Amino acid sequence: MKKITTWGLVASLVVIFLGWSIDIPEHDIAEYMQSKGLFKPSVPIIYRLVDFSTLLFGKNNFGYRLPSFFFTLVTLHTLYRFALLSFNRDVALLTILIFATLQATFLINLTALPETSLMAFYSAAIWQLTKYYKERRVVNLTEGIAAALLAAVSRNTLPEMAADYNPFHMITDLGWGFFPWGLFLLLGVIDKVRDPRSGTVPFIAQISFYAFLFTLLLLSLNPYYSHFDVVILCPMGALVAGEYIYKKFYSVKDAKPEWLYKVSIALWFILIGLLFAIVWFPFPEANYYGMIHFMALLSAFTWLIFFSSIGNKLIIAGTVLSVGTNLVLNTYFFPNLLNYQAGSKLGRIAADNGGIDYKLHSFKAEPSSSLAFYAGVPVIYDMSFKQLVSQKNCWIYTSHEMLDEFKAARPDLQVIASNPNFQFEKLNLHFLDPASRPKMTSSKILIKL
Repeated sequence: MKKITTWGLVASLVVIFLGWSIDIPEHDIAEYMQSKGLFKPSVPIIYRLVDFSTLLFGKNNFGYRLPSFFFTLVTLHTLYRFALLSFNRDVALLTILIFATLQATFLINLTALPETSLMAFYSAAIWQLTKYYKERRVVNLTEGIAAALLAAVSRNTLPEMAADYNPFHMITDLGWGFFPWGLFLLLGVIDKVRDPRSGTVPFIAQISFYAFLFTLLLLSLNPYYSHFDVVILCPMGALVAGEYIYKKFYSVKDAKPEWLYKVSIALWFILIGLLFAIVWFPFPEANYYGMIHFMALLSAFTWLIFFSSIGNKLIIAGTVLSVGTNLVLNTYFFPNLLNYQAGSKLGRIAADNGGIDYKLHSFKAEPSSSLAFYAGVPVIYDMSFKQLVSQKNCWIYTSHEMLDEFKAARPDLQVIASNPNFQFEKLNLHFLDPASRPKMTSSKILIKL
């Protein structure tokens, strides 16, 4: 189990680092910019760290995403230590392997979310308070309370979140957040509820389940809901799933549940089929590397299931599926998707071509936080066309439809670059369809006066 966990963690980290080359989504930067300010009392903790990190390393993907990675490592450490307190070393290793390969874990490392710091402090609080319950040391009680207080102030609740509230959102979000281990989480919860021996099991071994159930109920009833609240459930959920897998496949000498193995493999092959659809259809003109990685995943997974004789086949297959899927997403799907984010593309071009030495304007184009972030300078809005064309030594981000009007007023302008643009916060099926995509996109240009 130690070798499997080590290689699983290393492979997950490699895929996470590959994802850092992808542009940060527009809506994530916008939320960060709206909450920006080191001295505002309502600023989430992670945004304060992003401010500090980008101050040290510059406004780039590394500086922005480093705090999320830091909190992921904190969660891995606290989760492992907590699992050792409650169970044994094998369960602890299995738990951090599951957590490291959850879809939610890969996604939170592509951005900076307040829920990420809340997840880390919440798991740390549970670990320290459990340690106090077991050892009665005041230092653990103090650290547990401190972590709980930090968790309480980690996430700022935005009023507009309430408009999207649905008590069943958390259940549906668990579907993508716990890929590919969601079936074992569900069965683990059912097993805990139905187990007639639960009253004889030590309380310390039940804490993870109660923490998961309580948090799930609390988040489901919270009107200020975010779809990434699911990450708060990940640490305790990973422990519930890890305990269940250990109980069914490792802790007894009886015959292993063959039905569970077959159902898991069948579901995973269905998910591989869905991944093929993602690779084949949305961006067929640029799916060469995606297909290579997909075929490598399919070959490795098929060999593991049908031809290999290695032990721990279920755990290894699930890890390969998760890492391979996110390798495809981080090297093919997300980069192609974010090629249609004009703000980040043109902002980076402005910075690379000396745009920081000039004024950067936006005219008759949707506000773009990614434009300002990647250009490294504030974007000037609300200037009239007449004022704008009278400027010298400035850059203008605008719609392609405005080009003729600018040329008529300033024949000396230079068109620096253009890029298609699509404002998306959630995936849109019409955008993913290559036939209807041109109707969904607009063209943005960067010009220099």
